[in-house]
This record gives sequence, structure tokens and C-alpha cells, in this order.
Amino acid sequence: MNTQHQQQNIPGELLERLGTIYDPEVAGLVEASFASLPPLSFRVIGNDGARSGVVEELRESGFAPEPVPWCKGAFVARGGTRHGLQDTVSWSEGRIFIQSLSSMAAAVALEVEPGHHVLDLCAAPGGKTAMLGLDQRGRGVLLANDRSRKRLASLRSVLDQHGVSHAELQNRTGESYGGTHRDCFDRVLVDAPCSGEAMLRQDDVAGCEDWSTRRIRRLASQQARLLTAGLRTLKPGGILVYSTCTYAPEENEGVLDKVLRRIDVPVEIDPLPMFLPEGLPGLREWEGVSYDTSIRHGLRLVPGGDCTGFFIARLRRSSSDS
Repeated sequence: MNTQHQQQNIPGELLERLGTIYDPEVAGLVEASFASLPPLSFRVIGNDGARSGVVEELRESGFAPEPVPWCKGAFVARGGTRHGLQDTVSWSEGRIFIQSLSSMAAAVALEVEPGHHVLDLCAAPGGKTAMLGLDQRGRGVLLANDRSRKRLASLRSVLDQHGVSHAELQNRTGESYGGTHRDCFDRVLVDAPCSGEAMLRQDDVAGCEDWSTRRIRRLASQQARLLTAGLRTLKPGGILVYSTCTYAPEENEGVLDKVLRRIDVPVEIDPLPMFLPEGLPGLREWEGVSYDTSIRHGLRLVPGGDCTGFFIARLRRSSSDS
């Protein structure tokens, strides 16, 4: 497939929308990301000794692994390819888990501690779930749900690879938890199903053809239901992280604004930890609709560095409902 044909696969309407969401420089970075491979990052599973061994092997294989300061055990794989990383002994022995930095940031933003009761509402494929389980250090409840039964096997495999044995896996609609598990969890992750705009590539014909504003609106309705359910499961003082891998405001700031206006438990948007990667604040408005001012605390990660496109927001339930 020639380059010109590949360029035509990205919907023109999507490119026009990006030009209204971002300034020309950032929109250019996003458009360029459709034609390139995402940055290669990974986590090392194991203790300090395991990390040292993996780093040494990768250096001998021609990589220059660079540690990620805000995520222990995470590295950017400079100087090599995904295929080369998967050819290493460390990969074959399960000590390397490839994961985007943006995905890691969503899990880190939840700041899980030992003893916390944690719900991952849309858990598969499991990289973030495993990080939450490791942060618990075997203490506390970890409930990992996914509505796709087929994806539960891969979720269990990822958790086993990380040595996370205390997780309970469930196969339910995420929306149901708002009724069955009210006031149960200290931490909740809602990494919602989304249009995946940040995952699109020019040669992904099927993915590009699947994109539409109609699909975005449908997903936004589902996301609002999931976020509402997740917030209802929080204990007073509990924290929820909402994340997507899309640029669409309807699925990000629009969902937050809709839920904040309608939710029946007292919540507010928290500023995110300062140690997370730098990005852009949440939008203040979209297509003439102004959003709640607190949504500026959301984080839009954009391509151009080591991160992929992502949206992260953190919400906290008031410690007292009075």
C-alpha cells in the first residue's frame, strides 16, 4: 500500500476535529502519530535484581533502556524495536511486560496503597489491573471486571505473569456495579471502552473505516453510565480515575461534565499528581458548550514525546455526604 493511499485512510472529519481541539502544532503532532509506530515502553516484573538483569541484557542486545522516574520498574526502550524486545530471554521468561506510558500513568494516578479495596471496572487486557494489584502488595480486595468473557482468559494470564493471585475476576456489565456494590471501594479505575482515536494508524483500514461521530456519541453514553456506576461504588473519601485513549471531547470532558451535573453522590474532580507526565489541561468548552470549570484538572496526553494520546481525570467522593 503506498503512502498516499495510507494517508487517505484517516477520516478527513477526524483531522478537521483535531484542528479545532488543538492548536496547529499539537494537531500536527497527533496527525504525524498516525504515520508512526508508538513509543516502545515496558515494565520489568520482579525486584531490583530482576530489573538489573533485564537492563543488562537489553544493553547487550543494543538497547539503551531509560528508566521512567514516576513509575518504578518502567523503562523506555531506546534504540530498539518491539520485535527485538520480544526476541530477548527476559521477554521469553516473562520478566518484560510491554505497556504504553500513558496506560501506566492512569494506574499510577490512582495511588493505590496496601489494604485498599480496589475495583477495575473494565479490566482486560490487564496491564493496569496488574499494577494496581502489585501496589496492594497482597493486602486488600482487588475486583477485576470485564464484560467480555473471552477477554477474561488474557486478563488472568497477565495477572499470573505479574504474580497477582488475590484478584477476583468477574464477567458482568460494568453499569451493574453502581447498584450491587455501592460504597464498597477505596479506589476505582474506569478505563472506559472508547473510539480509540489515539490507537489509529494510517494502514489500519478497518479501524479507520469504523470511526464515526455517531459511534463516538454512542460510546459517550456508555462511558457516562460506567463512570456513574463507578462513582457510586466509592466509599466516602474514595478516589476514581477515568481514562480513555481517544481525543474526542464528547468521550472525555463531555462525559465528565454530564456526570458531574447528574450524579447522586457528592464528588469533585481532583488535581492529578504533579509527578505524572506533562500534557494539556482538560478543555473548557467544545462546540459552544462550556464545561464545569473543574474539568481543567483533567490531563490530555498528546504524542510527540514518549507518551501516546490519552485522557486522564481523577475524581474524589467527599469524605462526608452531609
